[in-house]
Amino acid sequence: MVAVSKAAPDAQKLKVKADRVKGLHLELSALKLAVKAAISQVEKEHHELVKRKEQRTEEVTAQAEGFPTLPH
Repeated sequence: MVAVSKAAPDAQKLKVKADRVKGLHLELSALKLAVKAAISQVEKEHHELVKRKEQRTEEVTAQAEGFPTLPH
């Protein structure tokens, strides 16, 4: 009985540490999801910008082909 009551403060300290680790784990998991979502959004935006650049390049090339060349 005495050993149990002596171990109680240590057990309480361990419980506090375990709860803190669990809380940090949950925070990190949430951050991981947020980072994944941000990366996905950036990849989507990058893809859209590359597509727009290609379209603009095609438009400019088509316009340039319509102009007569100047003699040197």
